[in-house]
Amino acid sequence: MIRAPIVISSIIWLFVATCTIHCWPLPRNVCNSPFALRDSSKPTTVVGNGQPGSCNQNSLSAALLKGGIITFNCGGQPVEIAINTELQVSKDNDTVIDGAGIVTLNGLGITRILKFDRGDFRYSTPTLTIQRLRFINGRCQDSDGGCAILQKNGGTTIVVSSSFENNIGPTVGQDVAGGAIWTLGGGDTTIVGSVFQQNKCSNGGALGILGSGLYIYNSHFQNNQATGNGGNPGNGGNGGAISFDGRGRNNTICGTRFTGNQANKYGGAFFRVSYNGGEQNNFDVVLVDSNFISKDGNGLAGGLYIQGGSASILNTVIANNSADGAGGLFLANEKSVTLNKVNFLDNKAYTDGNGLAGGLYIQGGSASILNTVIANNSADGAGGLFLANEKSVTLNKVNFLDNKAYTGLGAAVFCSSPVSGTFSGLTVANNNAGAFGAAFAFCSTSVTLSNSIIANNTVGNPWPANACTSMMNDGTGVIQSPNSKQSPANGADAPCTNGSVKVENNISVELHKTSWTIQAIGAQVVYSGPTVVPGL
Repeated sequence: MIRAPIVISSIIWLFVATCTIHCWPLPRNVCNSPFALRDSSKPTTVVGNGQPGSCNQNSLSAALLKGGIITFNCGGQPVEIAINTELQVSKDNDTVIDGAGIVTLNGLGITRILKFDRGDFRYSTPTLTIQRLRFINGRCQDSDGGCAILQKNGGTTIVVSSSFENNIGPTVGQDVAGGAIWTLGGGDTTIVGSVFQQNKCSNGGALGILGSGLYIYNSHFQNNQATGNGGNPGNGGNGGAISFDGRGRNNTICGTRFTGNQANKYGGAFFRVSYNGGEQNNFDVVLVDSNFISKDGNGLAGGLYIQGGSASILNTVIANNSADGAGGLFLANEKSVTLNKVNFLDNKAYTDGNGLAGGLYIQGGSASILNTVIANNSADGAGGLFLANEKSVTLNKVNFLDNKAYTGLGAAVFCSSPVSGTFSGLTVANNNAGAFGAAFAFCSTSVTLSNSIIANNTVGNPWPANACTSMMNDGTGVIQSPNSKQSPANGADAPCTNGSVKVENNISVELHKTSWTIQAIGAQVVYSGPTVVPGL
């Protein structure tokens, strides 16, 4: 697991401690968020009179029904308030609850903690703001989810510097989501500087979002689980940390870490479906590390699953994730995709004879992948990148190194027809395919390849082409090494383009796994890799 992620030019130090919020080392402000702590110096209601016992469920319930700014006077030391029945939040007034970093609300494993029901999903008011508060052991068994906070039928929820632990919703259910928080309709859901760990629900182990926008900054999702099965239709299992379903609603995640989350069907860390093609999915300075889909569930996307809309992923590391297919990232039916300065490292599709796309899978629309490293990913076929039905693909300054297709083709890149576009400034080296086509499989003359190095790619079957199964259109400046093959003796490997490929026999490319940069002997690479990347 990546312990101290350093992503491109930005640094994230994210730690989690299981203690009162007062001693949490919450994520640093890597990204600017639109929300900070609300001023609570002039509260509407103060819960408690200075004694710990005065901070109780009854006094908090009365304050919540009134709304306004709520603070606590519990004696200045960490206090835990036992909640044995769900508390209703005002549906008429804005509410701010400020725990000052020392208040924990404990659902005792028997009840939802807060319910905020506006009554009409079309309205974004009022707003519930949670800050410096800890929610633990919420439990709900109805069809709504949201065992710490349920925002239902409109309204807006903002969470700042808070923690959610061990909140558990129904194990199975097609549309049940959000072990910690479930929001339905209304305005946006915004999470800032907060931690979610060990929450569970059928979908969206931590967060379930339906018909709301989603904005997350400087937060950490760890060891959450989507416990359902079969997907949708089915009984859930989508989005180990987050399940997001929303027509016309956008998503931004910045400065955030997803580690150790698990799902049974789609999206070990994150699951998103959208419908009208205009929805935006934006990720910047994000770590997606060691998330997974349970084996043998025929599931996809150990890291991120995004279907529909457009996707922009920048300055991000996607590493050590696993699934039956698309170990790191799954993108389908996207209007457009932009990946810039993204590292796909050590992701895998399970090797059961059918696993495809160890690193990432992209289907439909247009895609642009820039300044990216795709290394050490593995699958039965298409170890690095699987492109399906992509009408316009740009790969520029991308390094494919040490990827493996154990039994199939396309250890680095697999093109499932029709794929068209331009590939330039690539270094494709040291990839291995069990069959043939270790560098490129089925990428044809509808793709133009230029200014690239294809070196030392090997196959398990020595007779067919080592590097490329078919020729791409030649854009000049392509170097291919070596020229010789194991069999037949002194045979020449098939060229990767239909033009004047320069053949060399003494090129070596080394991947430095501390910096994820490359060094080549015998040729000049176009892109050496990121200048600052995570150490493993």
